Amino acid sequence: MMRSRTRSDTPPQPKHAARELEPARVTPYRQRVSRTSTREAARVLLREYHEHGDLEARERLIQQYMPLVKSLARRYSAGGELYEDLVQVGCI
Repeated sequence: MMRSRTRSDTPPQPKHAARELEPARVTPYRQRVSRTSTREAARVLLREYHEHGDLEARERLIQQYMPLVKSLARRYSAGGELYEDLVQVGCI
């Protein structure tokens, strides 16, 4: 019968054991550009909807921000409001 390993069975680890260095957590330029491009694209869609009444631009804007709306609705639905109502208001 094998016994399970206990803390005393494992060899002690040095306090300052060598670790692999993780790369710096800096947002790459490409991601910053895409975030800016996404923001600019949203502005263009909003302008198209307001100036020209483009319903397709409105739908694309709603779809683009739906994950944010759902996330916020989940957070605030714990306060007594219905999730579906919050999502509907967020879409408006």
